[in-house]
Amino acid sequence: MKQKSVRNLFLKKLFPYLLLIPSLIPIVVILIYPICETFVISLFKMNPMRPDADLFIGLGNYIKLFHEESFFLGLKNSLELTLVTVVGSNLVGLGLALLLNMEFKGRGIFRALVIIPWTLPAVAAVLIWIWILDYQFGVANYILSIAGIVKESIPWLSSTQMAMVSVIIVCIWKQFPISCIMYLASLQTVDHTQYEAAEMDGANLIQKFFCITLPGIAASGGVVLLLTSVWAFREFTIIQIMTNGGPSRATETLVVQSYLEAFNNFNYGYASSLGMITFAISLIFSVVYYKLILGRKGEV
Repeated sequence: MKQKSVRNLFLKKLFPYLLLIPSLIPIVVILIYPICETFVISLFKMNPMRPDADLFIGLGNYIKLFHEESFFLGLKNSLELTLVTVVGSNLVGLGLALLLNMEFKGRGIFRALVIIPWTLPAVAAVLIWIWILDYQFGVANYILSIAGIVKESIPWLSSTQMAMVSVIIVCIWKQFPISCIMYLASLQTVDHTQYEAAEMDGANLIQKFFCITLPGIAASGGVVLLLTSVWAFREFTIIQIMTNGGPSRATETLVVQSYLEAFNNFNYGYASSLGMITFAISLIFSVVYYKLILGRKGEV
């Protein structure tokens, strides 16, 4: 009888977890191990050019990090890029989703076209934008001058005031399609009878948007906000190709700073500590999302 109860306990409690092992192995190898390895490296003063001089310094890199002005500049740039990109990509995405949710001729074609910026390889897309924003021959300055908006060409990528603006524009352009598609999918799940009932009660477009549409897409909106926040905060390719953190560190985010410390200064330990801080902040975004969004449904 005792053997039977042990067998039942194994089948009900332990066996399902054993079935998860094959799927957990890739997660451990691809995700958990690199994080642990990065944390271990962050505890050392490490230079690949002098492997025999590796020195364990504990939290020394983290202490140094919080005493460096460059770290706080990188943090400010990261938060600025994240905030403006998230707001911009979500507003543009939601606005286009509302338009594409309407009935009009050729709607399917426009729905297909809107995803193009997302599907383009990041490197190719950034090279196109570098050409568009070129100081002498760029299309952007040409159009602005023809329209009479500017008299002199704007140094989009070489000015400390405009470099971050240029990066943000490209980040929004790259991210808004996924926001649009997710909002559009969510809009199609909203019960249209609610709009009909609201019209009978005399509700206008603004009232219907705030009382029916927004609550109907709140769940997917939370997911979009989380994804775009994490993507924008750890954006690297666009910045690295467009400005490489310049000019004068105007676009140097924590991710770019970590890259430069590792491969320009060969300071692997300090670069790893920057990477761990970036990971921790990204994790905070996820925790806040769970608390604010899923907590309302009683799932947390």
